[in-house]
Amino acid sequence: MAEILRNPRQNMEFLKPEYVSKVLHEEILAFEKAVNTFNLENNLTFESLIENMKANVVEAVPGAEWEIYGSFATGLCLPWSDIDIVIKAPQAAYGTTVLDAMETSFKKKKFVEDAKVIRNTSVPVYKITCTKQYLNKKVDISLHDPRHNGILCVELVKEYLAFYPPLRSIVLILKQFLAKLNLNDTYLVYDDAIVSKE
Repeated sequence: MAEILRNPRQNMEFLKPEYVSKVLHEEILAFEKAVNTFNLENNLTFESLIENMKANVVEAVPGAEWEIYGSFATGLCLPWSDIDIVIKAPQAAYGTTVLDAMETSFKKKKFVEDAKVIRNTSVPVYKITCTKQYLNKKVDISLHDPRHNGILCVELVKEYLAFYPPLRSIVLILKQFLAKLNLNDTYLVYDDAIVSKE
């Protein structure tokens, strides 16, 4: 494709809309296949991480309940996607103090490379970066409250995907595109200039 674009006059046949759309379609499917392969090959690693996170959440906040949401729950995760966890803490322990307790606890764990609480969001979130043991996977933990609609969104997204299966391919491509533009972390404030990732 790159060679065709460098010499358009010599390759007019290949620049016809039907050919370009065909190549684009094939590349999108190839990208989705590569994503599926990565997720399948590393599924056991990520399942182990989730169980590890569950044990440590309960250790830091006794009595807490938790649930996975976001792209990992909907099947829309890319290799760099984080794992989103929402926890329901006992009423007596509710508030950002729960996240503070987890921050103190998780920082002592060998599989945690970095951990911090992000407070400048509508729902405060505890962001964890794991070590190479878990492929440097990122995990976001937030507290359930009336403003948290992550679980409801999972069901909605699954309904859309079931109704229109090609939507998954489109969403994966758009997510990768946003990541290349450094627009995949919504809590960050960006300048007007957008600099793409290399």
